[in-house]
Formats: sequence, C-alpha cells, structure tokens
Amino acid sequence: TFNETKTSDTFKKHFYCDISLANAHSMTYTSDITGMANSIEIRSPFLDHELFLFGGNVPTKFKLRSYFSRKYNKYIMKKAAESFLPEEIIYAKKMGFGYNIKLHQLMRNELKNETEIRLFRGNLEKTGLFKMDFVRECFEEHVSGRKNHGELLLGLVCVDEWIEQYIKPQRT
Repeated sequence: TFNETKTSDTFKKHFYCDISLANAHSMTYTSDITGMANSIEIRSPFLDHELFLFGGNVPTKFKLRSYFSRKYNKYIMKKAAESFLPEEIIYAKKMGFGYNIKLHQLMRNELKNETEIRLFRGNLEKTGLFKMDFVRECFEEHVSGRKNHGELLLGLVCVDEWIEQYIKPQRT
C-alpha cells in the first residue's frame, strides 16, 4: 500500500496507509461509542467527504509543522480556530475522551463502598475461581494506599457485574 501511493511525499504516504489499513474501521471506535452513549455527534464534521478530500490535498507543511511539538500538530485547524477560541483551549494538552478517569483513586474514595459490596457480595466466591482472602488483602492494600491494585479490582468488579447480569438470571 505504501508504494502504491501516487505521491513522493512521505507524510502523505503514511497518511494514506493509516487511513487504508490501520484506521479504516478503528479510528473512531471509542469516540463513536462514548458519543452515541451520550447522544453526542462527535465526528461527523470531520468525516464530510469534501472536507476529507480537501484535507488530503492540503500541503503537509500546513498539517504538521513539527514532528516534535504537539503545539504544531493539526496546525491549520488550530490556526483557523485562533479567531474564535482562546489559546489555552486550542493548545491545551491532549487528554482523550474518558481515558483520564482515575478509577484507582475513585475506588479508594467515592466508590470504596460500592467496590467492597461488589467484591464481597458472594458472586465471585460462588464461582470457586477466586481466593477471596487474597481479594480481601488486595482490597485492603488498595484502599489504604499501600499498593495500587486498581486494575485487578476493576477487573473483578466487572466479573461480578457479568455474573449479576448473565449468570444469576439463568439460575432462577
């Protein structure tokens, strides 16, 4: 695919490969799901066919001014936005959508009781797959701040919810 492109511009060749291979179906997956779940249309303005073709033909120097500075990524879009958005918004550090949630901290504080209820209400224990003494130890270490077992505990909470939704109804 890289050598099939009809341009000598290396950036455009990479762009074409990304669109054709890596991003064809997965580029908007997370934003689609989170947007649709909240009735927000996130991506449609940037998927307009004519805008997409126009963007593909804009010279590289206007798209990416520097490989090493985030300030200059999406250069032309940011320059256009300068007339109606404050600089601190345009050049703010990228945060992603939903990736900056500190679940491990929430499980120590606001979600501590809910986490404990879900871990120890019996669903996990009844499977016989988990050493509940170890789960209790991890939970205690986590909420005390001695260790961060956030990912493990979140996984176990998800297993508990799966049991609650799909296994328990079959037992009744």
